[in-house]
Amino acid sequence: MEQYPDTATALGYSGQNMRWTDYSQAAIDARAGYLRKSSVRIHQINPDQLSSEERVSYDLYHDLLETAVKGLDFHNDAFPIKGVIPHNLQMPVNQLEGVQGDIPRTIAIMPANTREDYENIVLRLERVPALIDQTIALMEHGLAAKMTPPKITVRDVPSQVQAQIVDDPMKSPLLEAFTKTPAAIPEADAAKLKDRATTAYKQSVVPALAKLHEFLEKRYIPDCRETTDAGSLPNGADLYAYNVKWHTTTNKTPQEINTIGLAEVKRIRAEMDKVMAAAGFKGSYDEFKKFLRADPRFYFKDAGLLVSAYREISKRIDPELARLFGHLPQTPYGVKAVPDAIAPSQTTAYYEPGSLVAGRAGFMFANTYKLESRPK
Repeated sequence: MEQYPDTATALGYSGQNMRWTDYSQAAIDARAGYLRKSSVRIHQINPDQLSSEERVSYDLYHDLLETAVKGLDFHNDAFPIKGVIPHNLQMPVNQLEGVQGDIPRTIAIMPANTREDYENIVLRLERVPALIDQTIALMEHGLAAKMTPPKITVRDVPSQVQAQIVDDPMKSPLLEAFTKTPAAIPEADAAKLKDRATTAYKQSVVPALAKLHEFLEKRYIPDCRETTDAGSLPNGADLYAYNVKWHTTTNKTPQEINTIGLAEVKRIRAEMDKVMAAAGFKGSYDEFKKFLRADPRFYFKDAGLLVSAYREISKRIDPELARLFGHLPQTPYGVKAVPDAIAPSQTTAYYEPGSLVAGRAGFMFANTYKLESRPK
């Protein structure tokens, strides 16, 4: 939690909310060294002497450690704390992940109940420049090593960054907490905190975001690769095989998994033909696809209806879960629209876990950008 303050915030682990993860080379090396030592230490344990329950924990943690250590060969950060995707330090930014999304996402889930909470938000705002400088340094290292994401996957990142620069600081989502401070904070103190946050936004956040925007447009994106396959990267075939094993936990090769995928496409296509017949559609498969994509009845007329439809589905699901699962999550969940700044290049939907410790529900985010591309 001390090494990854962003994750600590997400999990409701207190004491780290004023910091960002340190991506200096010294911090990266220290995490890698600790990981390697952990791998040595776990091999000093005799698993045969463990109880069956302890053995499960041992096997899971052993696999995590070994996979993470192997990831160091590909310049991953020590642990894949960004989610299920190992965090490659040479390619830290694309349209789905990176500092441009981590900053607003982390600020949005920070506690905002006490004066200390608000102090922490201000401190994090003031420390944005260091985080962005470190991220730019990582991208420079990637450029030097010819390790870049495909150009198409970073095309929209400058606009994601630019969308977070606004003339009125109080209209920035980063300062949303300061628009409604709790009654427990005296009015005079709340005003001072708001002033400090505004200053931090103007003097720290905006210049740092502007610097990132310029770097992306003038330096980074022009030199990103035109190819899209992992094989075109240095040591790309091994990198791809590593990620396949990480994500599938099998020993199947990329070729074997590709064969499975082709077979599944064939199977699903046959199921689609059955649906066409059951619906009484008389045209060809291509005509059926065009019909599904063009007929207004298959689309929502406004964003609110789309979000409401997801909410309605989720509440129909909830009472059925008790019949299927013996243990249900205590944390509730809700449905929100994907933030406007990232919606144009985000997926159809994604989920962010909640935290009982932090008093935060989980949320599914539904993309309401370009409703004509969001079929019911």
